[in-house]
Amino acid sequence: MLLRKLSRNFFEHGKITTTITKIKVLRPYVEKAVHLAKRNTEGSKNMLLRSSGNKKIVSLLISQVAPVFQSRQGGYVRIIRVGARQADGTEMGRLEWTLPVVFEKKEEKAEKKPEIKKTAKTSPQIESKIKKERSVKKVTAKQAK
Repeated sequence: MLLRKLSRNFFEHGKITTTITKIKVLRPYVEKAVHLAKRNTEGSKNMLLRSSGNKKIVSLLISQVAPVFQSRQGGYVRIIRVGARQADGTEMGRLEWTLPVVFEKKEEKAEKKPEIKKTAKTSPQIESKIKKERSVKKVTAKQAK
C-alpha cells in the first residue's frame, strides 16, 4: 500500500522527497515499472495496472516515460541525499529521473456553460415586504447592541 502511494506520487510529480529507507525500497519498484512500460504489451500493461491500480499512471508511463528511456537498459532513477530531517534526525533523500521526463498535460477545452437566467420574478408587493422585513431586522439588531 505504501509503495503504491509513493510510486503514484513519484510518477505524477517526477520526484519525491522522503526518508532514505523508503527510497531504497521504492527504487527497484519504479525501475521494474519503467521496464514493463518499455515493453508496451498487453501483459505488461496488465501488470502495471495491477501494481499501480491507476489507469492514468499506466498510460502516463507508457506514453511519456517509456520513450525517454527506450535506449537505456537500467538506471532510470537516482537517489540524492538531502540531509537529516530537523525534527528527528532521520536521513532524507530525493528520488528523481536520471533523464529529464516532460509530462505533457492535455489541455482541457473550457466549455462555456450557458448562463441561467432567472425567469421567476417576484411581484412588487412581495419585494416591498422583503425590504420591510430586512429593515426591521436591522433595527432590532441595532437595538440589541
